[in-house]
Amino acid sequence: MLLAASCSTSDDLDDEDGDVWINQPTNEIWYTCNKQQIIYETPSGFGANIISGKEENGKRIMIFDSDVISIGNNAFCGWYTMTRISIPSNVTTIGNSAFSQCFSLKMVTIPNSVTSIKEYAFSYCRSLTSITIPNSITSIGYQAFSFCTSLTSVYCKAMAAPKLGHYIFDWCPLVKIYVPIESVDAYKSADGWKEYADMIEGYNFDE
Repeated sequence: MLLAASCSTSDDLDDEDGDVWINQPTNEIWYTCNKQQIIYETPSGFGANIISGKEENGKRIMIFDSDVISIGNNAFCGWYTMTRISIPSNVTTIGNSAFSQCFSLKMVTIPNSVTSIKEYAFSYCRSLTSITIPNSITSIGYQAFSFCTSLTSVYCKAMAAPKLGHYIFDWCPLVKIYVPIESVDAYKSADGWKEYADMIEGYNFDE
C-alpha cells in the first residue's frame, strides 16, 4: 500500500504557531513537510491502523483507528521531506531506524511516555540541531543519533542516566549535553555517558 505525501510548505518551525501543536489526540500523528511531493510506502508498526489523513492549520495529520502505542521499525525511514513531527503521548517505543535518513527533519516532539529509543532511530537526521529526551527514557540504542551532522545540543531530562548503546552521538558536532543539575556527576560516571563527560552540563528543567 502506498501513501501520497503531498505536503504544503512549513519552513517556520518556531513556537509562533505553537497553539496548533497542542492537545494532540493519542490516535493521531502530526507532521509537516517541505515543498516536494514523494510517494512513500505506508508506515507501519504503530499498534493501530491508519484510516485517513488530512491537512489542518499548516500540518499534516495521520489518523488511526485506535491509540498509537509505538513508532515501528523503519516507520518513517527515508521520508526526506519531513520537517517536523509530534509523537502522541501513548507511545512507549521508537523503533529501529524509525526516523533514519529524514534529512530535512528539524524538530521532534518526544512525549514523556517513551521509555526506549532503539538503534539508528534518528541516524542521519542531518537538519536536526537539538533534541530533547524526556525523563521517561530508560534506554537509547546503538547509533541512535549518529551522523546527525547538525546536532549540537542534547537536553536529557531523565534523572537516572538512560542505558546507552555504543556510538550514540558519533559523527555529530555535539557541543553540550544538558542533564538535571542534581544528576551531573551520575551522568559523567555512567557507562556510555562518561565518553561525553566534558560536554555534560547541569540544567534546570523546571524553569
